[in-house]
Amino acid sequence: HTDETVLSDTQAMLNPVGSQASLSYRIATLQHKVFEDLKAGNLRWFEAVDLHGCTVEEARQAVLQIIQIAKDENQNVIKIVHGKGPEAILKTYVNGWLRQHHDVLAFVSAPEKQGGTGAVLVLLKRAEKNPKFKQ
Repeated sequence: HTDETVLSDTQAMLNPVGSQASLSYRIATLQHKVFEDLKAGNLRWFEAVDLHGCTVEEARQAVLQIIQIAKDENQNVIKIVHGKGPEAILKTYVNGWLRQHHDVLAFVSAPEKQGGTGAVLVLLKRAEKNPKFKQ
């Protein structure tokens, strides 16, 4: 079963973000405290991916892949390092893609000591229906 999540680039193109801009997104139903914990860097991330030097296509695949790996491992926090080049292209795309992904509950720019506005911490839905984790 391959998860055919299609991430469109339209949102990114319509909403460029600055290299120093702080990203922040959450679904409406997410508990405030959980979001605050994510923002503060209190939730340990399981896996990180660094998109430096990636093309947009490579970055898209890397983002989909790390989300899938986290789901397979039943982990729910990942870190995506998109960098903050002058154009902030990957940052803009990551911001657009994550907002469309049905497994993403929230994401925020990382705390300063964890990469600041050059990285995002992403909170994912837990894969509770994952048969691998049946007790």
